[in-house]
Amino acid sequence: MAPHLKADEDRITYWKSKLQAQTSNKTVGICWRSGLLGNMRDMSYITAENIVEIFVDIDCTVINLQYDYTGDEIILIQSALGNRFINFTDIDLRNDLDDLAALMKALDLVFSVNTSVMTLAGAIGANTLCPAWIGTLGKSFNIMLPTVKSIIGSKTIRENSEHYKTEINKALSIL
Repeated sequence: MAPHLKADEDRITYWKSKLQAQTSNKTVGICWRSGLLGNMRDMSYITAENIVEIFVDIDCTVINLQYDYTGDEIILIQSALGNRFINFTDIDLRNDLDDLAALMKALDLVFSVNTSVMTLAGAIGANTLCPAWIGTLGKSFNIMLPTVKSIIGSKTIRENSEHYKTEINKALSIL
């Protein structure tokens, strides 16, 4: 199925060259929570600590797609992953959806909880893994977002880091 939206090819090329200038590893974009937090919503998101647990041993470069990150979250991830973490500050991850779409298409994989980042990634046809997202009718996929695969674990979303790590490694190995 063709994607619903198309990212600008010139911007994809721009982001690919920017990524290649900084890393030769496979690249994974990450989004761990929504900007809207509180009560039941928090149960659907992971934390920056989870991101560290998941990616500390995966051979890839992690690209920040979280638009409303805190300085503490970035410091935590940066100190754990070092030069395997890139936080581009020259893109408005919240408001510049054209550039965000192009950046996501330039990546090898997107790992995002169920937020607008995950939906945009699916709409442009980016290879995407979504922790604990329940697809249509309880399936691990959604027919409207065929490139988004749910990773449904046996524990709460924040207790499945090992499961997510396995699925990310599996996805990266076939790219």
